[in-house]
This record gives sequence, structure tokens and C-alpha cells, in this order.
Amino acid sequence: MHDPGNRTVGYGGIARLAIGLGLLVAVRWRGQIWFPFHPLVTLYSEQRYDHDEDGLFVRQATHQRISPEQAAAHLPPALTVFAFRTGWSDWGVARSLLPPNARSSEIGGWTIWMSPAESPSP
Repeated sequence: MHDPGNRTVGYGGIARLAIGLGLLVAVRWRGQIWFPFHPLVTLYSEQRYDHDEDGLFVRQATHQRISPEQAAAHLPPALTVFAFRTGWSDWGVARSLLPPNARSSEIGGWTIWMSPAESPSP
């Protein structure tokens, strides 16, 4: 049963909680983190709209790939960190840009990928 007084009950509440945690993660890696399926996180946290995986996948599927310059114009200026919702599937477009030695960790429902040099200390 849904309790309207409890903001974390149901999918909508869980999604809002995850986005809120995403905003906190975005602040940690300002200018470096890309949320390929959640561009609103950086729109709200940095007032910057980054490419989204859906749009990049459609361009790839229709053989209308964007140039590296076009890609760079709408990605974080110092891209080194990628954030995916834990357990979500994707089309592999953003993952194909990960460095080969990238490592992941989970933070509040987000799987954060980064190179070992960028990884936070335990």
C-alpha cells in the first residue's frame, strides 16, 4: 500500500532519492563526471546539459555518428568519471569510452567508473 506521507515509497520516491544522491555524487566530481542516462543530474548541479546515451545510440544506429569535437562540446570538460544507476542496462556507448583499466565502486545506487588514478582512497 502506498503511504502518501512517505516520500520514499514506490518507484517515484526511489527515483527521486537516487537522483538526489546523484546530485551529491556530481558535486564530488564537478566538471569530471558524466551521467549518460541521467543528464538532468548535471543540468541541475552544474547548469550544463551533457550528451545522453539514448541520443548517442540513435546517432550510432542510424550511421550518423558525431565527430570527436561535437562529442567533447557536450561532455564534462575534464571527463574521467562515469556514473550509471546500479542494475540498469545500457547500450554500451558510454562504456566504450571507459579506459581499459577503469574500476567501479557503488555509491548510493550509482555505479561509478573511473581510472585507478581517480579512484577515491578507501
